[in-house]
Amino acid sequence: MPTLRIDTNVSKSKIDLDGFSNDLTKAIAESLNKPIGYVLVIIHPDVAMTYGEGEGKNPDWCKSIFTSENSGFFCKTDRKKPAAFATLLSIGQLGLEENKKHSANIQPLIKKYLGVEPTRCFIYFNVSFFLKKENPSWILI
Repeated sequence: MPTLRIDTNVSKSKIDLDGFSNDLTKAIAESLNKPIGYVLVIIHPDVAMTYGEGEGKNPDWCKSIFTSENSGFFCKTDRKKPAAFATLLSIGQLGLEENKKHSANIQPLIKKYLGVEPTRCFIYFNVSFFLKKENPSWILI
């Protein structure tokens, strides 16, 4: 079951949860080439989240390591702005090239519904090799 969880410091009252979850579900199903009925989306607003170490500009070391502002791996240090941490979990369909496509599908929706710039959102891609029907920890009821 593909799962996308988004933790954000944005208040629940400022989010169109129905629109956001519906658009994310469609985007993930399409991006992963999975049936929409299998996609689980979790949106966790109002998280006490700190992104960076304080107010100011990006440190030079950050600019030299993370070269693409659209990669989601670009440091920012302003704690007051909206931020998000997303985890995409899937059996297969994740990898270096695939993740670029998934990020391109997820990031615009995070910006649209949460107001979080791509430079203030980190996406963790988790390939679930162990979530197989043969694994006794996987139980479907």
